[in-house]
Amino acid sequence: VNGAGNTSPGDNCMSVGVQPSGTHDGYSQNGNGYDQPDSNSDWPNGDYQSPPFVNVWVGGAVAPAASSCKALYDSGVKEDGAYPISLTTPDGPTTKKLYCDMKNGGWTLIGQVAGKAAMYDGWLRAFKNEQNLETPQITSATWASIPAVDLAVNHATQVRLSNEDISKWVKWEMDTSRTVETWWNRGDGQSSINQATDHAVKVYNQDGGLSNCYQNKYGILQIREGGGSYPSAQVNGAGNTSPGDNCMSVGVQPSGTHDGYSQNGNGYDQPDSNSDWPNGDY
Repeated sequence: VNGAGNTSPGDNCMSVGVQPSGTHDGYSQNGNGYDQPDSNSDWPNGDYQSPPFVNVWVGGAVAPAASSCKALYDSGVKEDGAYPISLTTPDGPTTKKLYCDMKNGGWTLIGQVAGKAAMYDGWLRAFKNEQNLETPQITSATWASIPAVDLAVNHATQVRLSNEDISKWVKWEMDTSRTVETWWNRGDGQSSINQATDHAVKVYNQDGGLSNCYQNKYGILQIREGGGSYPSAQVNGAGNTSPGDNCMSVGVQPSGTHDGYSQNGNGYDQPDSNSDWPNGDY
């Protein structure tokens, strides 16, 4: 009946008695714990000290874990929200609740970032603040991700960058030559990433605008001075970036030299706010 744990007959608040007498697990019994009907006609119960006579049922539904939000969408789930998604990670299979954008066809939120962070070792390849990915609202001054390589290679075909309310976005088809060994794998080093064959890709925005960009089987910005940004759709095959278009690369390395990459600032070719679409500078 209330937060103190009291009971009362004649209402819909009920508790099925399980302990007639004695003291067990710290509980005693004054009779008031039998706050349920004692016959087919005793509804709601006329008193709260009679023996129980009830069936106990469970109902409703919890969505089973799916391989992606798109899989859930295709199964008939059409409401936006956080759903359990099955993940294949380097440490084995697991399940995490991730936000699903269903109004646009079943997109799975795998990462978010606000500000420049040294995240090249784990971005989209490890768990980091993954609880933040239950909502598209971006937590300031931090980043969040899951190990999303298997999801991106085996259970998805496109990647999308967006603002918080998903009113602004760009999306493109991920490279068809990608594998779980190459995709978003900076560990192979800038030299190997730069030598991989480039492929043209069309990047679209929310208004139907189009930019012709480039990527390869790594999905990582190629040019040495670009900091190895990803996801990345480059302006050209050399790995250059440019503000004001739909070709974007998410910066992951603010400074220093790592995996053969340095950073001249141009690797941050993505929006820096909800309204900076497309990004005014890089």
